Amino acid sequence: MTGAPARRAILQSGSLYLSPPQNPANGQALCRGLEERLDKEGSCLADAPVNLVVETLQKAGIVSLWLQLTEELSGWENRTSNIDELVIGDVEYESVIWRNGIETMTAADIVACFDSASEQASQLKRLYNIVPDRSTSCKLGALDFINDTRFALPVMELRDAYRKAGNPVYDYVFDQVNPWQASNRAHHAVDLVMLFGNLDLTHNAGAAAVRNDVQNKWLAFCNGEAPWSKQRTYAFGPNGVCGEISSKDLENRRRVQACGLLKEMGPDQYNSIFRKLAAGRISLLN
Repeated sequence: MTGAPARRAILQSGSLYLSPPQNPANGQALCRGLEERLDKEGSCLADAPVNLVVETLQKAGIVSLWLQLTEELSGWENRTSNIDELVIGDVEYESVIWRNGIETMTAADIVACFDSASEQASQLKRLYNIVPDRSTSCKLGALDFINDTRFALPVMELRDAYRKAGNPVYDYVFDQVNPWQASNRAHHAVDLVMLFGNLDLTHNAGAAAVRNDVQNKWLAFCNGEAPWSKQRTYAFGPNGVCGEISSKDLENRRRVQACGLLKEMGPDQYNSIFRKLAAGRISLLN
């Protein structure tokens, strides 16, 4: 986003839409709090050892940090990077990192968040199965909504923006489930495990096949080859099956219709609902 040129790039497991750049004032207040804690330890943020910074963050209850909205990142939502070719995609259950937090909400709490969409609330609740007297449906629908606003929709919008600019873009969906606990589905970051980990998958032939395919596809792309047709979406899994899929198949795997409504609503409105649902509920211990 800073304009640095690149021949090829692969964007997976999130984007700036997951952790948008924040007003510098937010970071300044956070840094002041850390400085005060470190000062009591006889140190400062500029030169404190890493282990002390990590310990201080833990004591302060800070589980994540964010980018500051610098001049280079200003207007990031409305521009593409200086990249010639892009591979981009998402995993089927990215919102797992909010699961524990959403599980603590009541159906009434979730319905109230969606009702803030005013005239589009009814349609939004229908698409995400937000039903007042069905707690489980509400929680699953809230996670689906988070998944789409943070991952699925941004992937679609970035894909379309690069295509409009005339740059080759290769999009994919990663739907191979966790090879050690299939009931956890194809969750956030399982694609990274497949890509970087030469782990023993002799117990799961499907996962081994997907691992080999994703590694080969990434290597081919990095070496200047087209990993698949830029007119088609590529699917990694499920059940070890990989290959290009049609637009109809993509609609069966992702909530394309719901994402269309979100795009119509605009980021100001759906981000407001997202903040009500997700603020303070993210956890990597899912």
